Amino acid sequence: MGKIYGIWHKTAEKYVYVGKTSSNASNAANSRFNQHKTAAQARPGSKTASERLYVEDKMAEFGPENFDVFVLEDDIPEAELGAKEKEYIAKHNTYHEGWNHSFGG
Repeated sequence: MGKIYGIWHKTAEKYVYVGKTSSNASNAANSRFNQHKTAAQARPGSKTASERLYVEDKMAEFGPENFDVFVLEDDIPEAELGAKEKEYIAKHNTYHEGWNHSFGG
């Protein structure tokens, strides 16, 4: 079982990224969000910074404090996570007007 989470940009007042986690622990989305924030705070040029996802680069640009994370759906069977991620990326248009660099899956 897993979750779909959305990263909310407080200034833009919209979801800018949708992700999935295969953990269904109560803090799974916050844990994944904290991983994104930690990567965003890595010094430019460090190994971690060079391996950052685009969403993490953008979080570094705007400041991690300007984002929140919300669980969009939980208790999703592992086999359905990819399809659900695609559904939420499309619903919140985070591929065309956000920071997802794929349609999900």
